[in-house]
Amino acid sequence: MVSRDIDERLFAKKIEVVADEMCDALVLSFLEKQRDEGAQSIEWKTRQIRKVDSGFKALAGWVGNKGFIVGGKFGLVDIAARSLCGYCDVRFSDYSWRTRYPNLAMYMDKLREIVL
Repeated sequence: MVSRDIDERLFAKKIEVVADEMCDALVLSFLEKQRDEGAQSIEWKTRQIRKVDSGFKALAGWVGNKGFIVGGKFGLVDIAARSLCGYCDVRFSDYSWRTRYPNLAMYMDKLREIVL
């Protein structure tokens, strides 16, 4: 669902952009891990994970204790956030976002129940 309220639409777009950038950083980190051990750049991986850290912190703040992130209704932002967290769970299971942001983890678990 896309809100008709312009402020909600702009907020949703902001969240979608952050989620997209986080996905880009995660994919780049994943690809870097596929390179030979000696060819990997620790600095590059660190930079990408810093982007992911910042994004998760912002996402957890936006979620707070809400039922849904924007407008109190399930929408595209919720799908983007769920996709991002699901990808992180699959490809970066050692990344502890669920422990660091328990409210976000609970939110994602609720979304999983809705979508499945």
